[in-house]
This record gives sequence, structure tokens and C-alpha cells, in this order.
Amino acid sequence: MADAGEDVLHVFLGADVDVLRERIGARGGIPDDPEANQSRREWAFSRVDAAAAARQPSGTLMLRSDRFSPGELANEVLAVSAVRLADY
Repeated sequence: MADAGEDVLHVFLGADVDVLRERIGARGGIPDDPEANQSRREWAFSRVDAAAAARQPSGTLMLRSDRFSPGELANEVLAVSAVRLADY
């Protein structure tokens, strides 16, 4: 979209790897299908990437989802978006 001239706000929600693993482990699943649930958790665990934050594009809004509530995260995105709109 940015290549097409659209203003894009890229947001990366990061968290400590241990927090991510805890969240994955606490996920609900399909009732009465522990094998499927374990398979889904293992798939998610295999995709935890501690270095992902370092690969985000320049200008990315980096937020820590393990330090702020969903409402606080949303407010930060809205605040940055409002500032960017005011620049037009």
C-alpha cells in the first residue's frame, strides 16, 4: 500500500518470549480433542521468533503487548494515527 502512495502505519506488537509461550500454553482449544490442541500449540510455539522486532521496517510503531493493556495499546495507535493525520 505504501508503494501505491497510501499512508501506512505499521504496528508491531512485541512481547517477551516467555510471555508469548505462556499465552500460547493458556489458549483454549477444541473440547475433547487434546491431540489437536497440543498440535496447534506446538505449531504456535515453533513460530515464536525472538528476533522478529529487529526485522520490522523503518517507521514501525513498536509496542509491547506484555506491558500495556489492549485499551492502552489501542489508544497509542490512535494517538500516533491522529498525529500523522494532523500532518496532512
